[in-house]
Parts: sequence; structure tokens; C-alpha cells
Amino acid sequence: VLGPRRVSSDDDLQRLIREASADRKKMNQLDTPVTIDADKNVPWNAIVTVINICKRESIDKIEFAFGAAN
Repeated sequence: VLGPRRVSSDDDLQRLIREASADRKKMNQLDTPVTIDADKNVPWNAIVTVINICKRESIDKIEFAFGAAN
């Protein structure tokens, strides 16, 4: 999910991240922050995939949302 959108593949996610980054650069916002908000049911390999996609798009500001402790 990217914002309110459900993303069907890693390629689609990478395209959307690339487009969001390009839009921010057009507005002179050079950093594109990414916040990963995953609960305990999300497999770690899915999280690592998102991080790898961000790195491929030269996005270095990757954060994790702080959720409720369970």
C-alpha cells in the first residue's frame, strides 16, 4: 500500500516511489522520506524488499512508524 493505494507488484511500487520522488524534486524538495508502517504480521522479507526498492531509487531517508506495542 502506498498512501491510500494498494500496489499490486514490486515494479509498480518502485514506479510510484520514483514518480513521488520526481514530483518532490520538481518542488525543490530534494529528500523523499519513506515511512514503513508494518505490523507484526508483515514478513521481514517484504520490509527488506521495500527498503531495497528505496535504495535503488536513491532514497536514503527511510523510517519506521511507531505502532502500538503488542
